[in-house]
Amino acid sequence: MRRSSDEQHGTPDSRRGQVEPLAAIAAVLAIAAALTLYAGVVTDLFGKSDSRETPDLILDRSVEAVADVGVVDPSRLDRIHETLPDGWRANVTIRGTDHWFAAGPRPPTNARTAKKRISVRLGPGRVAPGQFRVAVWR
Repeated sequence: MRRSSDEQHGTPDSRRGQVEPLAAIAAVLAIAAALTLYAGVVTDLFGKSDSRETPDLILDRSVEAVADVGVVDPSRLDRIHETLPDGWRANVTIRGTDHWFAAGPRPPTNARTAKKRISVRLGPGRVAPGQFRVAVWR
């Protein structure tokens, strides 16, 4: 009959169920690499730029491209085409109570849209509230 005190003194059964530290680290790294590869493949398959978030992403990129210190400058609207993903087209419209600016081709009826409230520079020292709207399509 064996006692638990025998296992503490280095009997052959005392190492049962243990793994070398280096082998355990290698196994963990192999699993992490496999999960990373799997996540990359899933993203490539299902994370295409056709997602519903595309208009919002293009909206944010467009505002960043034409804004200076958080104020949109309508004279920079031609820069939005630099922010578009390959194969996408966009129309940008800035509207306010007494101003209206647009850039890009006329959007088709099936274009997806996104919009946000912004500040618009109307001239030196003149800033007014407005709405920045982007319509995107392929």
